[in-house]
Amino acid sequence: MSSTLKQRVDLPDSVILGIAAVCAVPCLFNLFGVSFSMSEDPVTGQLVHTMLEWTGVSIAMLTVTLALLHYSITHDLATPIIGLALFFAGSM
Repeated sequence: MSSTLKQRVDLPDSVILGIAAVCAVPCLFNLFGVSFSMSEDPVTGQLVHTMLEWTGVSIAMLTVTLALLHYSITHDLATPIIGLALFFAGSM
């Protein structure tokens, strides 16, 4: 094994609790009756959905581009494989 694979990253407990809190907040809001829907105009909801989809596709294209650039510099084969997997998942 190479030395980079043996390294371990220890995150502080505050970071782990912060990530867990950020992930739990939308669920807690839904339990307390906060609605995230857009009920005024159905077209508005479709527009927001379309914008979110295209944002995801754009980020997927940027990710695969950066992964291929990283591969051209480091020749690490795992990077373009993960980048392409994220690209195809984002483009679906």
